[in-house]
Amino acid sequence: MDDTLELVNEAFTQNLGAITNRREAFKLFYRNFRQIYETDEDAAFNNNYFDPITMETVATYRPFICARPPNLKHRPREVTDIEAADRMRSWQDYQWYGQKMQAKRKKLSWFTALFGTGVLYHFYRKETSTQKYKDFSGGKVVWKEREANKYDDPDSEVIDVVNDFFPDDFGTDPDTCLNIIFRQYVHVDEIKRLSTGPDPWLTEKFAADKLLACSSPSDFSDKKTSYERFQDAKFVDLFKCGIVELLNYWENDRLVIVANRTFVLRDTPNPYHVKRKPFTIFVDEDNPAELWGIGEAEILVKTQHVLNTVGRMHIDAAKRQLRQLFISQIGSDLDPGAMYDEEGYTTETA
Repeated sequence: MDDTLELVNEAFTQNLGAITNRREAFKLFYRNFRQIYETDEDAAFNNNYFDPITMETVATYRPFICARPPNLKHRPREVTDIEAADRMRSWQDYQWYGQKMQAKRKKLSWFTALFGTGVLYHFYRKETSTQKYKDFSGGKVVWKEREANKYDDPDSEVIDVVNDFFPDDFGTDPDTCLNIIFRQYVHVDEIKRLSTGPDPWLTEKFAADKLLACSSPSDFSDKKTSYERFQDAKFVDLFKCGIVELLNYWENDRLVIVANRTFVLRDTPNPYHVKRKPFTIFVDEDNPAELWGIGEAEILVKTQHVLNTVGRMHIDAAKRQLRQLFISQIGSDLDPGAMYDEEGYTTETA
């Protein structure tokens, strides 16, 4: 287990380092989208005008992707195909409304348009719930309980590509990447659920119990990993609130799940028969040499800066022209240093 833990932590460090510059660029794109004041260098202007071109472009782009369900027509070719066409139509409606694909497409289109890359994580979700029912046997009404499937279908989740998606730097798509790490934050109650049952997702029950027995972040310490090593890690503070960081390390034929970079909760072959990493990449503009696409915000970075600068210059110039100046007669013995206007100008006249 120590070798496996070291493998995942080392891969996470390498993958994070490989995309550090890209994550900083993503933060710039987000600031441009939100119209957040750029840098301290722009403080030379006396206004913070921000042209909304990035937001306008992304807002124009997204409705074409997610405004309505896919326009698919299920037309049977033969009479015997009518039932199959109805099933396909019902399945499409179930995906769009029951599985909330409309909301997921809205979120996915935001990442794709702004950052150039959106990622779907595919998995099989099975949830059960306890239902109460009346039993009339024996002449008496007795309340009993039974387990019923609440959800038993394939599902998908939109990944935050800025903070939770870490592919290696070798591949141009999920299949050619040597590994991909997907980070999740889950509550300890979810850890209990995933590590119990007849077919638990977290197969290392002993490690899961050891994690749940920890009372504070300082309990994450042994010869391989120390609490001090992760002093700046987000999960250290989150664990105080009962939140656990999971690193899902995927290879084409292997899945390893590490909790708080200390406990290996699963190390098994790929559980899906297709033996592929369960990710689908969506890009705005293709970049054939990379996994990452090119988004609208990246194309508009220079334009955004120019429009901001020119707009601020025009506003400052207009304010300067409209502001009344202080005028004093030469020889009036007034102290010019005490008579500055907001822009720092004093005019003397004969």
